[in-house]
Amino acid sequence: MSVPQKSDSVAVFGLGRSGLALLSHFEREGIRAVAYDSNPSAKAALAAAGLSHIPFYSGEDYRLMPKADILYRSPALRPDHPALADGLRRGALLSDEISLFCALCPATLLAVTGSDGKSTTASLVAEALRLSGKRVFLGGNIGVSLLPYLPDMRAGDFAVLELSSFQLTTATLSAEGGVITNLSENHLNWHKDMVEYAAAKERLFGLCRHMTVKAGVFPQREALRFSLDGDTPLRLEGKTLYDGDSPLFEEGDMRLRGRFHMENFLAAAGVTRAFVPRRLFLPLARGFSGLPHRLEPVATRQGVAFYNSSIDTSPMRTLATLSALSERGERAVVLLGGADKGLSLAPLAEGLPSLVEGAVLFGQSREALARALRGRLPLALAESLKDAIPLALSLAEGRAEAVVLSPAFTAFDAFRDYAERGEVFKRAVLALPE
Repeated sequence: MSVPQKSDSVAVFGLGRSGLALLSHFEREGIRAVAYDSNPSAKAALAAAGLSHIPFYSGEDYRLMPKADILYRSPALRPDHPALADGLRRGALLSDEISLFCALCPATLLAVTGSDGKSTTASLVAEALRLSGKRVFLGGNIGVSLLPYLPDMRAGDFAVLELSSFQLTTATLSAEGGVITNLSENHLNWHKDMVEYAAAKERLFGLCRHMTVKAGVFPQREALRFSLDGDTPLRLEGKTLYDGDSPLFEEGDMRLRGRFHMENFLAAAGVTRAFVPRRLFLPLARGFSGLPHRLEPVATRQGVAFYNSSIDTSPMRTLATLSALSERGERAVVLLGGADKGLSLAPLAEGLPSLVEGAVLFGQSREALARALRGRLPLALAESLKDAIPLALSLAEGRAEAVVLSPAFTAFDAFRDYAERGEVFKRAVLALPE
């Protein structure tokens, strides 16, 4: 892709984390930039980042923006957004933060995507590389822009990128290895349909030299395959995880619990094959405790263990989390709800009754959830997440020894993101009487 020069002008669309990182980079490089966000209040983000001098446009004012040589799309904006379409008609090129970073990055690139588990897998990849003595930078959709770290990067370093379907829709990069952890219905409030969503994920094949992919995902594509149930190079045999003929570790060695975490380890083993000795996966399994908001133990209150899995923003992810608790023999009440993103509730209706003792439904989606789940398991409805917590404690009495926040929906009806939702949940639980 074209890297902007000082003689170029650029426009950044969307003032989230990605957009602000781009503007800060252009400021350091002395490149003329303007900014756009559909929300007028986003101008405050420019001021907070020390960039209030950058011209800002909002709403329909994109028609007044000066002509730019390159347009940089933040992940939240679809490529066909009218503001971008207007600039493209005037002869600009379209790019994004990930493409710019990869064009400038001297380090070896490894890319991770998937419907679920990509943050944990990317973190495992980074930690495995560190255990083998490599210097590693981890960023992307996981919440960190790597643009500010470019001056510190050298050949011989590694950059591990977690990539969402939003980013992959336009990203241009050349990575040594890529991973697709899995593929299931997701983000259909942004993508037109499942075909478009899958196509965004499939683009990774054309951006990486070597691919590691879960068995059954894009079966027509050549890739190193992993599975817990099939005859694949990366697999589970009995209670031992293998890469080819090399044992990695025993299932009981893993500090994390849940079959889906074993898949994450296999995915990480595949993409690091050329760089990390297999013997290092045993200490990795024993030492890696997971990321926040992913089946995170919070506290025990009134004899009930509370878990925060606010990252679970799809039905399939929620079912995987609840299966992990069920495998451990913990009977649970689940907190479900949030903002809808166009996904079918049928998997929850079918899967929940065998996994939980009851559910408390909250937020924007509570009525739709109630219609899908009524008659299948004990239910309670709450206006908000805070209201749902004491109801869950009451519902658990005599039924379950655990309450887990595993919402199956995004947090945008009431929170900035899943992390804020998880922190609110943890504070509310810790405030409960013991």
